Amino acid sequence: MIIGSELVAFSSLLTLGHVGVKAVAMIEERSRISAWQPGDWVARIGFGVPVMTDCSDLRILGQDKVEGLSFHRRGVTRTLECDGIVFTGQFRPESALLTQSHLELDPGTRGPVIDQLYRCTDASYFASGNLLRGIETAGQCYREGKSAAHAIHAALQDKLAAAAAPIRIEAGGALSYVYPQRLTGRGPYDPLLFKARARVATKGTLRVLADGREIWSRPINVLPERRIAWRVPAVDLNGIHHLTVDLQPRK
Repeated sequence: MIIGSELVAFSSLLTLGHVGVKAVAMIEERSRISAWQPGDWVARIGFGVPVMTDCSDLRILGQDKVEGLSFHRRGVTRTLECDGIVFTGQFRPESALLTQSHLELDPGTRGPVIDQLYRCTDASYFASGNLLRGIETAGQCYREGKSAAHAIHAALQDKLAAAAAPIRIEAGGALSYVYPQRLTGRGPYDPLLFKARARVATKGTLRVLADGREIWSRPINVLPERRIAWRVPAVDLNGIHHLTVDLQPRK
């Protein structure tokens, strides 16, 4: 049994198939899969695995070993027999060691608060990759690590702007988080690069507000657990104390 329908869930189908294990079903709590469609068709037709959305109240059955899964779906409680369960999706960052540290953590990402140069709230520390937020692709982690490495190299040569007077950045509306969570150093910032994720499927407007004043916006159609990445053109934030990045549904 596979719980979740992000990309890694479909990778699990391949891995299980390589070792001769057949998945009974793929279970998703939302009304559609988190991965791109027609991924559900691929699971059904290519692997013979049904994809069941709108599932809730999941209960693992068995005492000494897994014997099945009970769940509620569209008004009916169902039980499927299985001898193993693979959990995928809704990952958390690899930041457990930081919970006892002096570094500030973001409640949205559950990872360290960073600035646009991947510096933590103690500028002697840098963070990138799956330390910042739940699981990402290897390519995305590589790009973040490369950017952080350039910043570390510059810091070792005393060529990095001082991490002073940070501008706080917060997520709002339908966004579950945004990072970086602050900007440091003197502007203008060209460009501002943000990454975020939405809590729910939303058709609306993505906005950046500086002390409550909109400085950038664009229409967007997003699904939960999908990376949202965008650049805001050169902007002078002199005198600005706070940025809000939010996603408002279309009225």
